[in-house]
Amino acid sequence: MIETSYQSSPIMVVETPKAVPFVLANAFTSDPFGGNPAAIVFLDSDLSSETLLNISKNFNQPMTTFILPSDVQDTENLSRSYRVRWFTTVTEVVICGHGTLAAAGVIFALAKVPSSVQVLNFVAKNGAKLTSRKVDNRVEITLPSTLVQPLPSDEEARWNQLCEEQMGRRH
Repeated sequence: MIETSYQSSPIMVVETPKAVPFVLANAFTSDPFGGNPAAIVFLDSDLSSETLLNISKNFNQPMTTFILPSDVQDTENLSRSYRVRWFTTVTEVVICGHGTLAAAGVIFALAKVPSSVQVLNFVAKNGAKLTSRKVDNRVEITLPSTLVQPLPSDEEARWNQLCEEQMGRRH
C-alpha cells in the first residue's frame, strides 16, 4: 500500500475595494496596433504611489496614465479639469505627452464629458499644466515649456558616460 499526502500551498488573496475602469489606447495613430500605447485608468479617489506603480506593472505598457477629476470645474460646461499622474513599469515620470493625449482622446471618444466640453485641463503632481483641445475629429495638446539650462559639468560627464555605455562610443 502506498500512502501519499497532499498539502496545498498557501493562496494569496488580495482584496481590492473596487474595480477601476481603464482603456488601452494608442496616441498618434488611427491604427489600433500602431502609435504609442498607454493604459488610461480612471480613478475616483487618490491611491498611493506604490499602488499606482503596481497597477502600472500589471498593465505592462510603456505608460500608464491615471486620471482623477479635479475639484475645480468650469461652471459654464466648456472645459473639464483633471489631476494626472504617469507611471512606467518601474517609476513615476514627471510628464508624458502621449499618455495625456491618449487620455484626452479616450475622454472625448467615450463621451466622458458633455458634448459642450471642448477643452480638457490636466494638472500634474508637480503642478505642470497640460491642455487638450477637441478640434474637428482630432485632439490637440499643449505642453508646458521650461527654459533649458546647462547641466553642471559633473552631471554632463555622467550623462555622456551613460549614453556611451548604452549606444556605444562614436569615433
